[in-house]
Amino acid sequence: IKRWNEIYKETCRRNNAEPDAGRYLFKWARESGSAASNIEYSADVVVYSPTDPTFQKAWGNAWAERSLNSAFGRQAIEYGISTKEEMMKVAIAWQEWAKDKDATFYYVNGQVLITV
Repeated sequence: IKRWNEIYKETCRRNNAEPDAGRYLFKWARESGSAASNIEYSADVVVYSPTDPTFQKAWGNAWAERSLNSAFGRQAIEYGISTKEEMMKVAIAWQEWAKDKDATFYYVNGQVLITV
């Protein structure tokens, strides 16, 4: 899963996207001309864990599928970030993660509300 994260981030950046955009939202809002006093920043955590095994399994299996059969998987290979063999290993790792009764994955979504 660690290698998936590296591949994912590098592929996003190669596509001129920022996978960690939440970290920059406040800065980008200020750079757009908004006063700090008009920017409300908050965050939500999304958790995939054994407390909801159906959700956990769906997340892991979805990433296994995406690693092999999506633009993400194809681009990671086309850009030379990964190989077909490595993406197969990534997919297997996600499938194993989906079956792991102790596996937990989470991420944070940052968000801003700008008052004008």
